[in-house]
Amino acid sequence: MNPCPPADRRSRRRERTAEDILAAAVALFAEQGWAATTMEQIAARADIAKATLYSHFPVKEAILVAQMQQELRMQWPAFEQRIHETTGTRAQLLALFELAAPWLEAHRDVMAPYVAYRLSRPRGDGSQRSGMDRLFTAIVERGRARGELRDDLPVAVLVMHLQFAYLAELLRWLEAPEAGHELGAALAAMAGLFLDGAAQRPEQPS
Repeated sequence: MNPCPPADRRSRRRERTAEDILAAAVALFAEQGWAATTMEQIAARADIAKATLYSHFPVKEAILVAQMQQELRMQWPAFEQRIHETTGTRAQLLALFELAAPWLEAHRDVMAPYVAYRLSRPRGDGSQRSGMDRLFTAIVERGRARGELRDDLPVAVLVMHLQFAYLAELLRWLEAPEAGHELGAALAAMAGLFLDGAAQRPEQPS
């Protein structure tokens, strides 16, 4: 049997180091909070040189993104299953937001730096994607196939507008007093705005 090429061994070692860094950082975040944790503390906990840490994660926010993506990957099967079991574009969006809101609320204290760092990265950087775009695309494609969504615009354009509407509501929630802005209801209202537009609805007969 041929030995593993040196490049493959280096790649695996680098992946293991990144995993060790992430594990050390997540433990420190849980113990003392994200804001109070320093890169120096993370390097010490992972038992690596600071230069090694920075070669994997140039800033603390990059570690936060890796942590959030790791947690989200664990959530995706439940999200996808719920969408698969739900019929209709509106119902699927509401189901997705019903599941996503509690997770977002549980991470409110780190959501602002997470979003800010992700927005600072080039849009073509796929490593910064949370995966929500994939779920939005699946919902929009199925809605188009059922004839529920307009077909004069590319799916990518509809998804882009949905993503920006979602981001706008997320930012509004982060800026609002905690007790005065219920995220689940706000996302549900945003889904209605995306699907129905901003036109005044005709009064319903009493």
